[in-house]
Amino acid sequence: MGVLKNLMDMVRASWMPGLAAVQARLMGPYYKAVFLASIARSDLLGAFAGNRALGVDDVALRIGAGSRPDLVAPWLELGVSTGVLRRDPSGRFRLRSVEARLLARDASGIGPAGLLEVVLYHCEAILAAPRLASSGAALRLGEQGPAIIARSTRLVEPLVKATVRQLVQQARPRTWLEVGAGDGEYALYAQKQEPNLQVTCLEIEEELVEQMRDKFLQRGVSGNVTVEHGDVRELKGRRFDVVTLHNLIYYFSRGERVELLRHCAELLESGGTLLLTTSVPGRVTAVSALDLWFRCSDGRSGLPHEEEIFCAFREAGFTQITRTKPLPGFSLVAFMACKEGVRG
Repeated sequence: MGVLKNLMDMVRASWMPGLAAVQARLMGPYYKAVFLASIARSDLLGAFAGNRALGVDDVALRIGAGSRPDLVAPWLELGVSTGVLRRDPSGRFRLRSVEARLLARDASGIGPAGLLEVVLYHCEAILAAPRLASSGAALRLGEQGPAIIARSTRLVEPLVKATVRQLVQQARPRTWLEVGAGDGEYALYAQKQEPNLQVTCLEIEEELVEQMRDKFLQRGVSGNVTVEHGDVRELKGRRFDVVTLHNLIYYFSRGERVELLRHCAELLESGGTLLLTTSVPGRVTAVSALDLWFRCSDGRSGLPHEEEIFCAFREAGFTQITRTKPLPGFSLVAFMACKEGVRG
């Protein structure tokens, strides 16, 4: 009788309906997403790929758990309880959930990086926004992993590549500057479309510069695609047929954007083209979270609206401006602006 009364008291508690609804509908998927992000962050997805099984000691060795090996087993057991992992009769662990197995097959790393961006950064912004609104403080973009961001921005890769392909076919450029090149994938794609194209990748993050140099050397394109470390605003006295800004404009404050475009114009040959692709605010939850993240950061500008970017081009001196949506209804917009004059 005492147990039954205790159960009824729990059921009748004022906070129970809300908590039960959250537990049933929200907590399970949240724990699952966070644990899957933890596996991705630990570079274990590839180790589990192909239905491979790993024991506690295998995982401890792979993640370098020399200081606290006692955490590995309970961490893996949590993975079992979330449904991401399953435990074999032998005590070893394998991927169980469909989401985990699909991400493990993603050799590009784009899918896992997208999940990490949501869990590490978007969720932080959502939690922090009320506090930041009160305190006036900001999140520091510089503290976020450049490799994760470089990969996650490639979520729109097919659409960006479509604009790159169109520009190469129309303009037949000889020289190309990729600003904020990230992992260099778009630069490689441009050079593949036009084998004689000389591409310069400019990147401010040293970690990404070294990664690109290694990648280009391995792919045998280092003669046509070069990498430089630096800030585009400090690049002077050089000219290119094409300058690109992919998923980059929102890292600059509204006050900086016109000056950035004006400086890019100075880097163009007469008749050259500036290509800018960016996400814009929309009804997609992930894009709204991305916008909030940038508004919470030390840049504090958020994603730009289409008309805002168009006006910035005008103010920077461009008169021949086109804008397209590679996929109607999607949040990505591509702007092409031509510098007046005739290319030599």
